[in-house]
Amino acid sequence: MSLISRAIPGLFGGVSQQFPAMRHPTQGEQQDNALSTVVDGLYKRPGTSHVGFTPLGWASGSALSGNAFIHVIDRGENNRYGVLLDGSTVKVVNMTTGLTESTSILNDSAYLSASDPKASFRCVTVSDTTFIVNTGYTVLPGPVDTYTPNPNKAYIYVRTAAPQQTYYMTVNGINTTYTSPTSVNVSQVVAGVVAALNTIAGTSAGQVADITGLIEVTTSSPMASCTVSDTFGNATMMVISNGVTKFSDLPPRYPLNTRVKIAGSGPNIDPYYVEWATTEWKECLTPGVVIGFEATSMPHKLTKSGAGGTWEFQKCSWVSRLVGDNNTNPQPSFVGRKIRDIFFHRNRLGFLAGDSLAMSRSGLYFNFYAQTATAVLDTDPIDLGGTAESIDTLDWAVPFNLELIVWATSKQQFSLASGDVLSPNTARLVPTTAFSSNSSARPQQLGNRIIYPNTTQGHTQLGLYRVSRDTVSNTMESITDHIPSYIPDNPKSIEVSEAFRTVAIVPSGISNELYVFKYEDDGEKLTQRAWQKFTFGCDNIIKAHWASSKLYLFCHYKGATTGASADSVALEVIDFDTTVLDGGSSVQLRLDRKSTPTVVSNSPAIGQTTVTLPYRMLGMSTVLQSANGYTREFPVVSTIVGTTTTTIVVTGTWTGGTVVVGNKFTMRYRFSEIYMRDKDGIPIISLRLKVLKMLLHYIQTGFFKVVVTTKALGSYTYQFNGEGVGFGLGLGTSPTLVDGDFSIPVQAQGLGTAITIESDSFLPCRFPYAEWRASLNMKAQR
Repeated sequence: MSLISRAIPGLFGGVSQQFPAMRHPTQGEQQDNALSTVVDGLYKRPGTSHVGFTPLGWASGSALSGNAFIHVIDRGENNRYGVLLDGSTVKVVNMTTGLTESTSILNDSAYLSASDPKASFRCVTVSDTTFIVNTGYTVLPGPVDTYTPNPNKAYIYVRTAAPQQTYYMTVNGINTTYTSPTSVNVSQVVAGVVAALNTIAGTSAGQVADITGLIEVTTSSPMASCTVSDTFGNATMMVISNGVTKFSDLPPRYPLNTRVKIAGSGPNIDPYYVEWATTEWKECLTPGVVIGFEATSMPHKLTKSGAGGTWEFQKCSWVSRLVGDNNTNPQPSFVGRKIRDIFFHRNRLGFLAGDSLAMSRSGLYFNFYAQTATAVLDTDPIDLGGTAESIDTLDWAVPFNLELIVWATSKQQFSLASGDVLSPNTARLVPTTAFSSNSSARPQQLGNRIIYPNTTQGHTQLGLYRVSRDTVSNTMESITDHIPSYIPDNPKSIEVSEAFRTVAIVPSGISNELYVFKYEDDGEKLTQRAWQKFTFGCDNIIKAHWASSKLYLFCHYKGATTGASADSVALEVIDFDTTVLDGGSSVQLRLDRKSTPTVVSNSPAIGQTTVTLPYRMLGMSTVLQSANGYTREFPVVSTIVGTTTTTIVVTGTWTGGTVVVGNKFTMRYRFSEIYMRDKDGIPIISLRLKVLKMLLHYIQTGFFKVVVTTKALGSYTYQFNGEGVGFGLGLGTSPTLVDGDFSIPVQAQGLGTAITIESDSFLPCRFPYAEWRASLNMKAQR
C-alpha cells in the first residue's frame, strides 16, 4: 500500500458524458449554473438582473411559451429592441428600459397571423428597416399590365424624301400611291402620302403636330393591316406601330405613352419595347405581362417614425417590373413559392424560396427586377437555382466574410461563388459539402467558422463548419462528440458571443434551461471546449441575445391563474463582467431577477419592512440590504403576487442603503470518478484506490458545501463559510470573500464515489483547481 496525491489541473473542461475513465481530468460529471473559463476556473454564474416585463394580455397566453418568435434589433448600447411576434400582432420592447414601446399596425395585420410563430417568422434588420417574413405565405404575382394599343390607329414615319419615287400604302387591304416630284422634301412627301391615304374609304390621316415626318392613320373600324413600301428600296418610310428592327429606326419624337416594339437585329438580341417619355425614348414593359408581385404576400417592414416615435408595421413598396417580359426580365424565382429565409449580403437583400436564391439589385433592396432588358448589368438582381439533383429546400443563408453559405434540408451546403464583384454574370450557387444538419435553428458565424446543429439519435449535435478559400475542402469538426445526449433535439436558436467566446443554445419546446459552450480559440483549433447548463426560475426561455459580455433573456412566466392576462414576458440580463457590482454591495450578488425597488415602508412597531416590486416575482424571494459595502439578508414573512406587482414583507427594520430583491439559484458541480492513471494518462484498473480526501482550492469565495456520496456509507455534507460571511448577517458585518484550500474527507473507493460542490448562497464562489489524496493497493506492476 502506498500514499499518492494527484492534481486536477483545472476545472475548465465542462461536462463529459464519456465513461469516467475516458474523460480528461478537467472534465466533470455534472455542471449546472457554473461557468468554466481558463482564466478564472470554475465559478458560480452571475445572476440575472430584471430589466422589464410585458403582460401578455395582447398575446395568446400559454401558446406563446413555446412558439413565440423574437427578433433583436441591436444598434449598440442603449439602442437595442426586442420585436415580439406572437402569431397575431407585434410588440417592441426597449431592451434598455424594459418598457413596451408604442406600435402601430398601419395595414395588413393578417400577415402577422401564424399558428406557430417560432417556425413561421424570419427577420433581418437593414439600417433602420426590419424586414419580417411570414414563411406560411405564398408570394402571389401582381396585376397584369393593361396597356392596349388603339386598334383603329397606326403611325407611318417618313424618314427621308426621294424625288421621282412611288410610295405605296395599304390599309385594310386597300392600296393607294403617291409619286414624288423631281424636287421634294419630307414635308411635301408627308402631304402627298396623307392626301393619298385620305382617298381610302373609312380612313383619315394627318401629320402629327410638331413631329416632322410622323403620320397618324385612323380607321373607322379596327385596323386589320397597315403596310408601306416604295421604289427607293423601301428606305424612305415605315409603319412604326408595326415595330422596328433597331433603335435607330425610331423617330426623334412620338406620342406620349405609346409603345413600340424593337425586334432586334442579331441572334443574341431579344425583342423589347420602348415608349416616348416626354423627352426621350425609354424601355418599357411588353404589353400584357405581370408587372410585379402582390405586396400583401411579400415580406413586410417595421420602422420607427423618428426619435421616440411609434414603431410602424406595414406593407413594403416593392418596385414593379418596368421593362421587358418573362424572357428578358423574368419574375423572381420566389413568386409562386413560400419564402423560407431572408438575409442581407454585400449590399443586397436576399430570399431563399424552394431550391432557389434571389437577391435584389445592389443597393436597391426593394427591387428584384433588371434595370434593362437589353443587357445584364453588374448591379442587376441575382437569381439562382440549386445545382444539385437531390436538393429540396434551401433553409438558411449565412453571410460569412465575403462568402454566403447556404444550408439545405437535403443534408447539403452550398456556397455563393463569385468574382471580386458579385453580379449576375459571376454569381453561382455551388454545392460544396454534404454534412447532415438540422433546420430548426439558424447557423451562426463563430470566428472563422460557422456553428450549426445536427440531430443524432434524438439529440442535438453541434458542428463547426470551416470555409476553405478554394471552397473545395470545406471541413467540419464536432464540438459535442463527448456529450452525445446532452442537448435536446431541435434547438430554438444558437446565440454566439465572439467577444466573450461563449455560445448559448436555447433548447426546443418549453424549457427554462440554456446549454452553454465556453471555448478558447487560437485561430486554428479550439483550446477549450466546455459545456455546461444554466437553469432559471422562469417557465420558458423564448429568446437569448448576446451583446458583448451581456446575455439578454426573454423569459416567459406563467401566472397563478390560467389565461394570457396572468402571464408575462420578462426581459432579464446577465452581465459576465466580474467588475460589475450590485447596489451598495461589494460583491456581485448571485441572485436571479435582481432589482432595486424604490418603494420601501418600515413598521418598527412590529419589526417588519414591506418592499413592493413593479412586476410579478414568482417563487421564493430573497431580500438583501446593502450599504457601504456591507450586505445582510432579511427573512421573508410573506409574498403577495398581484396582477402587475409583488409585495414582500420581511422581518427587520430598514436602516438605509439599497434594497436588492431576487431569487436564489443553486450551483452544482460533480467531479468525475477518480481513477489512478499511468504516465500516459491511461486508467490503471488492476489496483484498489481509496480516496482519503480532496483539497479544493477556492478564491474570492463566500459560501459553498460539498456533498460526498459513497456506495457503502451514503452521503455526507461538508459546509464552508468564509470568515465574516454567511446568512442573516447584521449590518456592519462585511461579506468578505476569501481564498484558501478546503479539505474534504472522503475515505471511500474512487470507483462509485460522487463528490459534488453545491452553492445556493447569494455570495460568489470560485474554484480554479483541486487535488486528491489516496492510498493504493497495487495487484500487479505496469
